[in-house]
Amino acid sequence: MLPIIKNILYVTDLSDCALHALHYAASLGQAYGADITVMHVVPDTLEYMSEQAGTDMKHGLDQNGLNEFAAPEISEAQATLEKRVRDITEECVAAMNGRTENSPFSEKRIIVAQGDASERILSEAQSGKYDMVVMGTHGQSTFMDLVLGSVARHTTTHSPIPVLVVRLPDPG
Repeated sequence: MLPIIKNILYVTDLSDCALHALHYAASLGQAYGADITVMHVVPDTLEYMSEQAGTDMKHGLDQNGLNEFAAPEISEAQATLEKRVRDITEECVAAMNGRTENSPFSEKRIIVAQGDASERILSEAQSGKYDMVVMGTHGQSTFMDLVLGSVARHTTTHSPIPVLVVRLPDPG
């Protein structure tokens, strides 16, 4: 039996690799008539700073304080994603000879989360709302994956649904 793909989770770190993967997500969305949810995860800056400083920098901040600390970064990511969704929607509409009814994108389906990217992406993928994940990768070596960790590698290894990982083409 052929898989039915009606809902795609496209994950972006706002890099060139992710932008390249967006075109694959758009193509799949058009081909299958699938809806695409766009997701970006903003790192938990205070958590990172706490790890680097060796102390809990969140101590004394309530959830409102934590949210206020991250608000500018989240707002900027939301605006960037909305612009990308508008741009790719226009591209899709042009490719479909002006028909907007089949566009796989909507500004209503944008998620900007905060925290560990791998954990948040997997949590969303496991929600049962999606048939596949599309994401870009920087294509670093296995050694670099071991040293830095790789969101794409972690997602493909642990996701309950298929993951399409797209690399930028070699410049040569």
